Amino acid sequence: MIDFSFSIYDLEYFLLILVRVSCFVFIAPFFSMNNTPRRVRAALSIFISALLYNVLTPAPALIYETVMDYAI
Repeated sequence: MIDFSFSIYDLEYFLLILVRVSCFVFIAPFFSMNNTPRRVRAALSIFISALLYNVLTPAPALIYETVMDYAI
């Protein structure tokens, strides 16, 4: 049976993947050209992030007390 539960930790995990993938897509030489529209780059980033989110297994949830703890 498929589990469709989605917690705040899952959202945080997905957003971290999305930030890394979108940085790569927007900086990559092929995609950073003006010929590739921004919507295509954004859609590609979200699609690849969704694929990686389903493939990768998240680490146990960490609890952060300060912003410095999160940054480290």
